[in-house]
Amino acid sequence: MKRIKLFEEYLNERYVEDQIPQLQITLRGTIGLTSKTEDFTKELMATLYDKYIHMVLIDGTDEYNREDRIPNNRRFNKIKYDIPLLNFTSTDHNFVSDMRARVYNKVEDLQLSADKKLFYQTFPDTNFIPKTVYSLDDIENLDLPIIAKPSKGYSAQGIEKFDTYDDAKKSKSKFDVWQEGKDIDREFRAFIMDGKVIHIAERITNANNDMSVGKKGINEKIDLVYFDQNLETFEYLDRINEIMEELNKGVKLEFYNIDLILDKSGALWVPEINGAPGIGPSMFLSIYKSFQKMALNIDIPVECETELQEIADKHRKLMAEEYPEEYKSSLDPIKII
Repeated sequence: MKRIKLFEEYLNERYVEDQIPQLQITLRGTIGLTSKTEDFTKELMATLYDKYIHMVLIDGTDEYNREDRIPNNRRFNKIKYDIPLLNFTSTDHNFVSDMRARVYNKVEDLQLSADKKLFYQTFPDTNFIPKTVYSLDDIENLDLPIIAKPSKGYSAQGIEKFDTYDDAKKSKSKFDVWQEGKDIDREFRAFIMDGKVIHIAERITNANNDMSVGKKGINEKIDLVYFDQNLETFEYLDRINEIMEELNKGVKLEFYNIDLILDKSGALWVPEINGAPGIGPSMFLSIYKSFQKMALNIDIPVECETELQEIADKHRKLMAEEYPEEYKSSLDPIKII
């Protein structure tokens, strides 16, 4: 039986459609903007999907993703050609050719973030990318330990750590790059929009499921929790800005993130960048607000900013309660209200 919508539901839909600027994003082969599975995260993300995000799931060159497992509020969305598009897929698709509004993160520009080898070779002489070689025969030019990686992949899948040259040479796995490993103190993710740092989160290994590199299986995903950092007091912001300015000479993306490692000597290193980063409830406001300013030169409605700030505050509070050990150890988390 076909369900008839209530008039109030219709009005609410029209308000969302007509009054709230949408963040239109294309993704390929994925269900949502974050893979985190806490019930409260999924609940808060559902509000964002319903009201603020027009997410388009691309299946192929000219097909949309229509898998049954896609939640109803993200199923069958088609590109809206008259509003700006933030593209998260490095696979070419025909829909963009019909776009009348501007496309941000063009397919060709995403290749640099999708291919680690290409990224390292684009920045061969920096002081923030660990020393890298591209042949197993050259690994003895690296200091131990060695981090070996495939050129493509995410969530540290396919990455392996070796403490000796012999172990690296005996591995049956296929790698494209070998890098000097660092004695990691902390890890961060800096979000860049329109050439500016707009958000920083600390990435901390889940204490109840330590899947860090060197402990997880080679094909298992790393398990990290994220705590938003206070930009006003973050002690490494100046250095991150220096790194970003150097990267922006070769990175043409309007939106991307820089993954950062802080070693025990206090130096920052960049293992990779990402043009299609995960976006959770607490970081959405800074990204959404910055995108609307960049793409449309508008300030978001006060009502939207208030609601999104409430969502961010609630998610930070619940994350601190869910992961108290990790929150307590975080460097400079935004204060919980």
